[in-house]
Amino acid sequence: MPTERIVAETQATGYRLLLLDTLPVTEGILLRIAALIAILTAAAVFAQPKPNVAALVKSALGNGIVPYAAVRPVIADFTGDGQPDLAVVVNFNKQLSGWLKRGMVIHNLDSPSLAPMHPDNEQHFCFGLLILGQMKPDQKTIFYGCFTGWHLVKGAQSAALDLDMESGSTLRLYNDGTRYRTRVVRKN
Repeated sequence: MPTERIVAETQATGYRLLLLDTLPVTEGILLRIAALIAILTAAAVFAQPKPNVAALVKSALGNGIVPYAAVRPVIADFTGDGQPDLAVVVNFNKQLSGWLKRGMVIHNLDSPSLAPMHPDNEQHFCFGLLILGQMKPDQKTIFYGCFTGWHLVKGAQSAALDLDMESGSTLRLYNDGTRYRTRVVRKN
């Protein structure tokens, strides 16, 4: 009766490869088996579940704030720390004035310096942009501005967003390693 022999085992996937002693085992077969196990392990390690964007937004901003359905969220490393960040468009026009009065920091995309908004700032019915560092609700940066779309720009160190502003210009939102900044990449 043949006996089983464990040839390779991986903790990441829990797969165990058994060979029967009666089968001829050559070095080439063992190498192919080891390569297959490595591929299966890598696939299991790198397969990340999709984040629950609505739950992350709710956790960061509270009840009643949901991702704007017409704009797909973006997952990229905006800060250059090697960790994925989440950028999502939200509509919080009804809460904006109250948040500002309570001191929540919301950066004005229409200001060259991304100056925080104040309760007396002129407010339009525009959009909020929420960026969650490392996809953690407590690492949130909030922006507000009149933009009609965005495009992901991948850089050598970190990603950026090109925002199509209502004025017709394109504004690049990026992190310089210490804070978020903007620059005009195309004027109207």
